[in-house]
Amino acid sequence: LTVPGRDAASRRLLQRVSVGLGWLQRHLGPYPYSELTVVDVPGAARGAAAMEYPTLFTVWTRWWHPAGFHLADETALHELVHQYFQGIVASDEVQEPWLDEGVTTYLSGVMLEEFFGVDRSFIDAGPLRLGWWDRLRLWTTARGSPWAAATERPRLALPVGRAASDFRNRWDYAQTVYGRTAALLRTLEGLAGRPALLAALGGYAREQAFAHPTGAVLRDWLRRAAPAARQPIVARLLAGVIDRGEVLDVGITCDAAGIEVRRRGGLALPLEIV
Repeated sequence: LTVPGRDAASRRLLQRVSVGLGWLQRHLGPYPYSELTVVDVPGAARGAAAMEYPTLFTVWTRWWHPAGFHLADETALHELVHQYFQGIVASDEVQEPWLDEGVTTYLSGVMLEEFFGVDRSFIDAGPLRLGWWDRLRLWTTARGSPWAAATERPRLALPVGRAASDFRNRWDYAQTVYGRTAALLRTLEGLAGRPALLAALGGYAREQAFAHPTGAVLRDWLRRAAPAARQPIVARLLAGVIDRGEVLDVGITCDAAGIEVRRRGGLALPLEIV
């Protein structure tokens, strides 16, 4: 459902949603309903955009919508993933928001990379390219502003597993629940491999369809996604990020005398340096 004058944008959006729904069904299980409604709200109602409900979600298509800028695609895919988390896997959005918003952010990013290419999955405009993962890294390291310098060290992170009411403001909530959860899953992807992680999320989605799982259930699936030798590392990673808000902060110095690598953050993970 859209408004007059957005025909081209609506066709593009519908194509993204159609392809995305097929991708989700392959990885997470069948979509159980016969209909899915996407509402492209009028400009005067854009405060109602980017909201999800079972079988319906809203977006807002800007009048300036070049093909190489994938912000609208990201929004549509993000709201689409919510059909599974929490539309089918009905976790508690208030007490454990990372279970739906964080997982959804990660999966929508994976789709952007697979649909458009890793190095251009957020912006692809001639020489100007930006991948979704690089954009996420800039966002999650900024101190209080999305425009903070890209060279900043991460501020002290907050526990991902907090209830929504435990955050001081919207920025802390969004950066932690959306951004750091997605970064956590991307780190797990590096430890377990993307196919294994997607298989674990798919197993979790199928097992917990129309149930009300807690974070402990997902954590068990995530731990078992990794090879047996790495499962203790994954368990420490999950506890450090979800429960304690630890970060992986590594400094490297190089001079004529040699190379020094120093870990400053609380997390200890395998690190390959080339």
